[in-house]
Amino acid sequence: MRYYVQSRSDPEHPHLVDLSSFGGFGQCSCKNWSCRVWPEVRDKTHPALTSKTTCRHIRAALTYLLRLTLKELIRRYAPEEQDPTQETNHP
Repeated sequence: MRYYVQSRSDPEHPHLVDLSSFGGFGQCSCKNWSCRVWPEVRDKTHPALTSKTTCRHIRAALTYLLRLTLKELIRRYAPEEQDPTQETNHP
């Protein structure tokens, strides 16, 4: 699961995020990940997802994937909940 995420400092050169790397923990091509995050997580089996163990690009890719997944789940299993502006009969 690879995504390109726009760089804040250089929008012309996006960062490659691979969410399937390291058992689903993810890897990013940004300097922040290789210099700060990788040393923090390399010896851990299941690191917690925190600001110390991820970069903003991985968090953006995870957010994007979550939104896609939720949208598809709602489409399949709760079609009546697709439009939050519609009135419902729920209390």
